[in-house]
Amino acid sequence: MLSKPKSAELHPGPGFRIRKNITRPPAELIEKFKQFETPDVSDMMNRLYTMSLEIQNRVNDQMICGPAVTVKCFPGDNLMVHKSLDIVKPGDIIVVDAGGSHMNGIIGDLISTKAKHRGVKGFVIDGLVRDIAGIKEVGMPVFAKGITPIGPLHRGPGEINFPISCGGIVVNPGDIIILKICGIAHNKNSNSS
Repeated sequence: MLSKPKSAELHPGPGFRIRKNITRPPAELIEKFKQFETPDVSDMMNRLYTMSLEIQNRVNDQMICGPAVTVKCFPGDNLMVHKSLDIVKPGDIIVVDAGGSHMNGIIGDLISTKAKHRGVKGFVIDGLVRDIAGIKEVGMPVFAKGITPIGPLHRGPGEINFPISCGGIVVNPGDIIILKICGIAHNKNSNSS
């Protein structure tokens, strides 16, 4: 006789959800956004979709622009960031809601190296990072609230490609993220789910 599946197998609830496929805006549209400074984009979005200035590029001064792959983590945990690297497409930006935690770094040089090989353009983290010297060597732009030597946990829970909060705004999967040294803005992509 077949055993009944557990309820978590039938209906994974919040904290255990992963969407592998998202709608990304056309590459031509992303290229057009690269022409504009983030203050101009912020003005055109009625100043509603600009992240907190606490989130700064901690590695270099590279500008990045691309579609968001969103990750929600338990504060101080990066299990789902690792999993997101199996889902990303070249050109994506991984945007992480780590709850603004000042406990542990969410990424370091190992994740940055793997992300670069997968074609990720950068990270935006509402939390901390570590291994800055190694990330600089990789050349991966990482915008975050700060730096710590303390490493992350790897237990979960977490979610991938669901709406998150990062830097005080809601970010949906597929939203266009624009990050420059002078500011951060993102465009609400009407095609995102």
